[in-house]
Amino acid sequence: FVPSLINMGYVLYNTQKYAESRKCFNRIIELEPDNLEAYLNLSATYVAWGMPDQAITYAKRALLISPDDARAKNNLSLAYLEKGFYQELQQANPDLK
Repeated sequence: FVPSLINMGYVLYNTQKYAESRKCFNRIIELEPDNLEAYLNLSATYVAWGMPDQAITYAKRALLISPDDARAKNNLSLAYLEKGFYQELQQANPDLK
């Protein structure tokens, strides 16, 4: 069931149906609270939706599950950039100069 929800969420995200996509990924978290893909996709959805605060929340949750995940770091960085949180952006990406 969860793989089907992930696929449905991807399709909805890729067709810019962010509210519906969000519902799929939230349902996955209800079923599997440590599902990395759900947190990653929620953070990406909120970045695309222009809601950086929520994107930050879900990217940080993804990083708790997988601390070195590049996708989570990318989503977090995009949200920080959108908010103008340059110090946090630098801390999340120490290789940035």
